[in-house]
Amino acid sequence: MERKQGRPALTAAAWMDRLGRRLARYFSGQQAVEMLTDYADHFSLGLERGESEATLVQSIGTPEAAADALVQENWPLRTDRWRYLWWGLLAVAVWLHLGVFSVFHGGGFGMDAHLAVLPALLLGPPSLFRCFNGTVRAEIEGAYSHKRPLPLAYGLPAAAAAGAAVIALYWFSLEAKGLLYAYDPQGFLFVLPKGEALAIALTLLWYLMALLLIWHLYRSAAVSIRYFPCAVYTSGTMMCMALLSNAMGDAKLYPDSARRGALLCFLLYLIVAAVTIGSGLYIRRCMERGAAWTRS
Repeated sequence: MERKQGRPALTAAAWMDRLGRRLARYFSGQQAVEMLTDYADHFSLGLERGESEATLVQSIGTPEAAADALVQENWPLRTDRWRYLWWGLLAVAVWLHLGVFSVFHGGGFGMDAHLAVLPALLLGPPSLFRCFNGTVRAEIEGAYSHKRPLPLAYGLPAAAAAGAAVIALYWFSLEAKGLLYAYDPQGFLFVLPKGEALAIALTLLWYLMALLLIWHLYRSAAVSIRYFPCAVYTSGTMMCMALLSNAMGDAKLYPDSARRGALLCFLLYLIVAAVTIGSGLYIRRCMERGAAWTRS
């Protein structure tokens, strides 16, 4: 097998992982697991004969070539790939709805803003999960993969949410004491230094979550679908932080409504947690189903 200079040869596990991700584009979970079983048996028999993993991998060829051959041999069994297009369009429509609302709404924080976020939370993750072939990949990983997401993947969004809550509570306490805003001699309202520091801290937290979301989505697509709940958790946390920031920004003009909007953010965060747990449980169930197929 040809490989680029300086890049280590694939191990049998890495080879199987790449083949599984490619087969997930064309076949159901059970069909892909059955095809992978043949290659797993080939590696097992070769190792029993004393051959090295590198030799076995080189004799088979690249995972992409093996996947293309399997697709040609099992062409009638392939699944309809158009379904991924429809799920992708749904994901784009949901997030487009949120973006258009944000532009025309002008950064409000009321009940209508929270209702605009709900479709993105409830419809966005399932549609994106389907675009990632999540169900099939979870079944394949349950059968042949042992990767585990880092606990840090969930810890950072939780820490950011807690930090945003502390910032918001301190912000509203300053506003209630009249220590948040002041007027300059020309009569223009401006935010005092403490308020500016809090706003900057919340903005930096949001950008940190944006980088973490990109990393989670990359890991979900290229490494393991088990990172997907982390992406859901991070994106939901970002939405709550954005709404919380809007409520804080308008606290001077509409203090009572702003506090209600902040409370709604915390209630929305509970929905984020529920969606995250639900997606994690669904992935785990799919993995158990894939593992059961290998035992049967």
